[in-house]
Amino acid sequence: MVKTLYCQKCKKEVEIVLSEAGPHVKACCNECNSYLKFISQTELKGETTMLEIFYRIPDSKYFEGVFLEEFRGCIQLAAGKAGKEGTNYKKWAFPQGADRKPGEKAIPVSVNLGPRHTAIEILEKMLAELKGSHGKEEPQKKTVAEQKSIGGMDEPDGGIPF
Repeated sequence: MVKTLYCQKCKKEVEIVLSEAGPHVKACCNECNSYLKFISQTELKGETTMLEIFYRIPDSKYFEGVFLEEFRGCIQLAAGKAGKEGTNYKKWAFPQGADRKPGEKAIPVSVNLGPRHTAIEILEKMLAELKGSHGKEEPQKKTVAEQKSIGGMDEPDGGIPF
């Protein structure tokens, strides 16, 4: 399988050429020979993402989106952001330990959906819920005035029950 990456100079997906750069392996564009990224050792061993697709959320003020990716046989959804010229970035976080302090190593903000067949089943159920196939109608959007009167926001204390 030939790996492809987005080349900013060529403005398209291109096949990559691998070369050694000290202890690292460098990926370059096969057409213009521009540097694209360093390849990790795990990626070279085949333990890395087999699938990685970024879906930008339309009309997102901050160019947000979601990655659909496969890593070590599991499908994941990861939070991301669209960058300039076709580069997309994952959002990273430092997970809390049992002591509620942030860990030392950052990980992508993601949800593991399990192996491919399980992920498909979960996503199909979620899609059915979103489409309302269980006999539920999509709720109607309320006006600001309706939201205020329903939530008690027109009361001086904001409708807070305590």
